[in-house]
Amino acid sequence: MDIQDLADSINGKLIGNDDFFSIDGFTGKFTFLNDAHTGDIVIRHWINAVGIEIAFDKNIACLITQTPKDGAVELAEKLNFPLIITDKIELANAYALSHTVDKFSPNSTNIVITGTNGKSTTSHLIYH
Repeated sequence: MDIQDLADSINGKLIGNDDFFSIDGFTGKFTFLNDAHTGDIVIRHWINAVGIEIAFDKNIACLITQTPKDGAVELAEKLNFPLIITDKIELANAYALSHTVDKFSPNSTNIVITGTNGKSTTSHLIYH
């Protein structure tokens, strides 16, 4: 996967480096910032400069956000850190889900449960 292709796939604008920040590239994992390791991609609805610094220190491959705040863009530019800004974070999440299913469980049956209420109950009922 190429970072510019990723940005294009989610209608995003790439700030900073046009290659994955991690020297090893992308691990194949989309994850949360707190759980991220070298080479992962993080998707966050909003991010500030502190979050960019954390991502930089964790050596993640790139970060995708809808709402950069409080100096996030400026710090990404200064660090030459790959930050993708998209108007629709849902596209990034859908891309991450599709990539994960295709890579890690291509022949499985998958059920996606979304919404505000009832996800836990519905998941439990489907499991049983």
